[in-house]
Amino acid sequence: MRLIIILVALLVSAGATVSADNGPGCSLQTVMINGKECLVLKNAQSSLVLDAKRFTLVEMIDRAQNLNYVVEPGGSLFSISFLSRPKEFYQTDRAYSIDGRDAEKCWYENTVTGQTRQLKLHYDGCPVGENGRTADVTVTVSIRPDDPVFRWSLALKNQSGFTLDEVRFPTLRGLGSKLPGSDLTDYVAVPYDSGRKVLHPRSSLVCNDGWTNYPGYAVTIQMLMYCDGQNRGGFYLAAEDIQGYRKCFFNEPMASGRSFVTYVLHYPDGASDATGNWTLPYSVAAGPLAGDHYDAAKLYRKWMISTNHWLPLSKRTDIPQWYLDLSVWVQGFARWDLTPPETMDQFADNLIKFRQRLGEDIIAHWYMWWHGKIMDKNYPDYLPSQPGFKEAIAKVQKAGIYVMPYVNINRYETTVPMWQKDKASQWAIQRLHTPAAPENGAPGLIVSMCPFTDYWQGKLASIYGTLVKEYGIKVVYLDELHMYPAMCYATNHGHPALGGGNHFAQGMRKMIERIKAESGLKQLVLTGEACTETYADLMSGQLSGYVDLDADPLFTFQAAMSDRTIDFGMRVTEAEGKSMPSLAAKVGFSFVNGRQLWWGGPDLVAPGYEKQMAFLVKLAQARKAGQAFLLYGEFLRKPDLSALPRHEVVWWEFNECISGKAPNAIQLSEVMASVYRAENGDIGLVLVNITPGEVTVKIPNNPKDWGLVNGAAYKVSEFRDNVWGSAKRCVMTPEISVKVPAYSPVMLRYQAVRN
Repeated sequence: MRLIIILVALLVSAGATVSADNGPGCSLQTVMINGKECLVLKNAQSSLVLDAKRFTLVEMIDRAQNLNYVVEPGGSLFSISFLSRPKEFYQTDRAYSIDGRDAEKCWYENTVTGQTRQLKLHYDGCPVGENGRTADVTVTVSIRPDDPVFRWSLALKNQSGFTLDEVRFPTLRGLGSKLPGSDLTDYVAVPYDSGRKVLHPRSSLVCNDGWTNYPGYAVTIQMLMYCDGQNRGGFYLAAEDIQGYRKCFFNEPMASGRSFVTYVLHYPDGASDATGNWTLPYSVAAGPLAGDHYDAAKLYRKWMISTNHWLPLSKRTDIPQWYLDLSVWVQGFARWDLTPPETMDQFADNLIKFRQRLGEDIIAHWYMWWHGKIMDKNYPDYLPSQPGFKEAIAKVQKAGIYVMPYVNINRYETTVPMWQKDKASQWAIQRLHTPAAPENGAPGLIVSMCPFTDYWQGKLASIYGTLVKEYGIKVVYLDELHMYPAMCYATNHGHPALGGGNHFAQGMRKMIERIKAESGLKQLVLTGEACTETYADLMSGQLSGYVDLDADPLFTFQAAMSDRTIDFGMRVTEAEGKSMPSLAAKVGFSFVNGRQLWWGGPDLVAPGYEKQMAFLVKLAQARKAGQAFLLYGEFLRKPDLSALPRHEVVWWEFNECISGKAPNAIQLSEVMASVYRAENGDIGLVLVNITPGEVTVKIPNNPKDWGLVNGAAYKVSEFRDNVWGSAKRCVMTPEISVKVPAYSPVMLRYQAVRN
């Protein structure tokens, strides 16, 4: 017996596999592939194959479909860079890096904890530079019997004396689909705004630094999905991080043009500790996944829900009911051209007329209320306000209009007196090599402030507190909340890391919490610019009004988070407002996709806008009637509307909105539609006709993603003409046919019949 135990121990220490299957299809094996000894970690859905000697990537297989996504084997699993001079962080050269392939010793462990099987890959003695300096790396890949993808983690023991800089992990090279023709159809779903499709990742740069930086910026969820474009499957990559650590997602073509490399770039916390160890503070989920970008978003949502970090809107107690019921926004008073198109009194009167025509309360996003009157100047010297602003607020709020003043939470102009008085330069974001450096706005004038500092948090909390307590404001706006997550290297700000870590996001979170606490208003409504998951659990709403204008996005953000945050707004130019087809397209798009509506000016009360206003009223009423879906519901896969005729409209994107230059007309479906699952399980089909004539829509049923079973009985009720009809029993058919009146919404509710 003792001899057997000794032999088993020797086998484990040598890196051999000891059979210890963990349930059906969850195992680690050693096999020979093309004459090479390989490790195979697998469950019933996926398998990871690595070279047993150096742990390079050999295969990544979707087992159910027998699809291997490694086109060019041999890639290492990580790359770690160090700065070239010991204990000096302020340097730009990264002379040393390791990827494990020249480690002095590679060995592995096969462990089981509960239902989780772990493969621990040890890379001992990785040379860092010269003179025998080394670092040890441990990569852990884990999987459970029911996991569709693997979870990856990394730990570094740094004995080199050089400062840890960046970690690229997991670095998965040589990926791509082997399906015939997939090199012409494949794409990567990038979580840019509502989700963007970037074609041909084997020949085109998909995403890199400056585009997919997190937290905030334009990354709405921490996920990439490579798709073969043939609806078979692809490769999933996601950071499972609720603490907002600084990172960037990369997807780059390989030199051969036959495959690509994907990885997450991590910026370690504690980077100033040149001799310390570092462990990735969250897992990265990566592996082959059947389906497409929608299936990836639902897998990401499953993880999100498991964290209990983002509560459903129905469970939030910090958002007042009046805001949950809100349908329409208006923005204005010196909107984009810096010149007030009307006096403050005229603007207030137009708001009141707009509120009366709409028939329900609204929010007015009020720009240029401060005494400086000029956009992007004199920040944060907002107070006192312009004369008459306090009186205008009182006037419109009495009429059922909530006012949300514009405030920027990032910028500080160095010419305002308080810059010198407060010695504020010491609290600005410290870039490498330089003092607080101007980075936007007029040269030499504007700097960005570090959100982690008590000074900046207090300055903003004071401004917002004054607006709430002295001006009666109930809604506040945090412009540039989701700005580029700049890395700060200041040593006097109290954050624990230089550059990396999660102090940027944590500073923003503390700022949000402090603004709310010091306002004295328990249910203060907080909104911010752009939309991401990063602060969604703290914010009441997110303005996607001019940063998310793609007419044909992938809706990955909505598929993951629709019932956990509220998006509002769609930028409508003056020319679009005058064009009924263009206005109907943009407002209809907002409606079916769950946004609070409008965020244009109050111009719709002027003569000539009667049709536009009537359309907005219809959709506002329908949004309120369809809250179970449009507010509290889970966003499901979009209906297939490809059989419908196309409808030509002019649609401004972000750059055209700013420049005023009109783009070419685009083709849209005559009816827009989305599908939702209510909290009680009901399915809602939401449609809007954006044309002047009635349209009959024939939509193929999607049992897989909607749960509506062909041949099963349902009670179906329709919303049309601003009323829900009585439920009627019906049997689900493969095709759903609906007549949608001109410029009108229609909603269908499906309730399962339970015997």
